[in-house]
Amino acid sequence: RVSRVLKVAIFSWGIFSLISVILFAGYLVYVVGPGNAESRNTASPRDVRFVMNGCKLREDQIKEVISSYQSGRSFFGGHLEMHAIRVSSLEQLEFTLDEYAIGWERCDQVKGVLAEAISLVSRIEIYGIPWFPELDEIRSEQFFVYPNSIYCSGTKPSAVRLTFAKPTEEIIYFLDYKEG
Repeated sequence: RVSRVLKVAIFSWGIFSLISVILFAGYLVYVVGPGNAESRNTASPRDVRFVMNGCKLREDQIKEVISSYQSGRSFFGGHLEMHAIRVSSLEQLEFTLDEYAIGWERCDQVKGVLAEAISLVSRIEIYGIPWFPELDEIRSEQFFVYPNSIYCSGTKPSAVRLTFAKPTEEIIYFLDYKEG
């Protein structure tokens, strides 16, 4: 009888150990795997076409990708992707909202959830990206924002895809950020 209980206990411990080793190995492969590495300044104009299309600009306006950054993804999906794109012109920007209240807005005039989403820019400073404008600069009359998507936990944004335009310098800044 003791032998049977001992066999079940040893078998259970073996199954638990095997599952633990498999999970740990999977986690290690995920963390150090080649598809989860940080990359800096590797984006081409072809890679950033989605930025232009996402805010109703034409992809043929791209002159060059000035800088780019893409972090690895955390186990829970947290990530940061940023691009600075020089464009041929931003004169044609329509600074009006469509029927779904989506469109370009001047950053010093935004309110509500969009203003909270823009404030997430302050959290990216830990990544040490010197070419992306700081929050105070973005909240000026020189910048416009196009909210591609904002995901909230309750009423607070936790993930954003925002496109910023600085027409005076003809630069588009893209931010895709998710906490985690």
